[in-house]
Amino acid sequence: DSTALAPEPLADYLAPFEIPPADSAEPPSLDNSPSDGSAEYIELYSTLLEYFNLTRYGAVADGRTDSSSAFLAAWEDACSHTGSSTFFVPKGTFFLGPVSFSGPCHNNGSPKIEIMGTLKAPISLNDFPTLEWVVFKNLNGFNLPGLNSKATLDAQGQESWSKAACYRVMKCHNIPTALKFLNVSNGSVRNISLLNSKAAHVSIHKCENIDFSGFNIHSPGTSPNTEGITIIGDDCVAIGPGSTNISVSFVHCGPGHGISVGILGKSSNEKDVAGVHISNCIINGTKNGVRPSQVKLEDVSFENISGTYNTMHGVTLWCSSAVPSENILLANINLNYTKQADMEQERFIAKGVFHDLQVVNSQF
Repeated sequence: DSTALAPEPLADYLAPFEIPPADSAEPPSLDNSPSDGSAEYIELYSTLLEYFNLTRYGAVADGRTDSSSAFLAAWEDACSHTGSSTFFVPKGTFFLGPVSFSGPCHNNGSPKIEIMGTLKAPISLNDFPTLEWVVFKNLNGFNLPGLNSKATLDAQGQESWSKAACYRVMKCHNIPTALKFLNVSNGSVRNISLLNSKAAHVSIHKCENIDFSGFNIHSPGTSPNTEGITIIGDDCVAIGPGSTNISVSFVHCGPGHGISVGILGKSSNEKDVAGVHISNCIINGTKNGVRPSQVKLEDVSFENISGTYNTMHGVTLWCSSAVPSENILLANINLNYTKQADMEQERFIAKGVFHDLQVVNSQF
């Protein structure tokens, strides 16, 4: 008889397993697994083995017990796993000290990271021997999807803000960034909430081909030097030396210093910033909107910008007389002064030397 046997429904293979929902604290169960060696089961079995749930390593979701060692143990196993793997943080609040999730991992890959809970940092600066709280470094194929937008990092920085005056005298030693990505490539980070960082919320350094989206960053306007995202103030986004091909879009930020490029030129071998594109952003209550700071401008355009201002000038271009700015375009800019008009007040001011400055269809 040449009649082929129809494969059994996949549900028959799934039936022996209790597969939890995505927000469960429990990893998939392998109890009562079938023993016929079927290819379908082997594939399923392999898939279920991918989960490395940190609660199985002793992490406690009470917001008080230090779970740092459990996080690192789960990461080590997930990173060295010979197949694909998932580092899983379930629902709950986990107290986490300074940690570095480092690669390279097996086959130059990276575990997928699923965070359903809240990570809470130590309050005291004495608990930070380094300048970061959570670090991901030397990883390729990195993906942190932020399931259901529930991944939250609470840096508990309120106590340290009173000590941030050290920034002004360059005597800071241990005010940490909340989340740092160092030498991470080819992946995405999405739907993460960060609260009350002691210093910058997110630092991105030496990363390539990474899509960052869906970030929610919250700290009071009075918190000093808590930049939202620093790519290398109190900037929503700060783009530093050597940054290239950066796209910033659909960002709603304020208060603070807006979106900044700079300060550059501190070292002789520093690389230029190039290929920065900022679009579709809303900036409210900031000291500046989009600001290149202490840099030479070349081939820069500001287009399709509308809004209000209550400062002395709507637009200020302040360039060096020794290093002229070149090929600058301001087009379709409409800025309205919110205070009583002073006919003698200059709305637009340009200082220094410019080569090819164009202002088209704009009013300030």
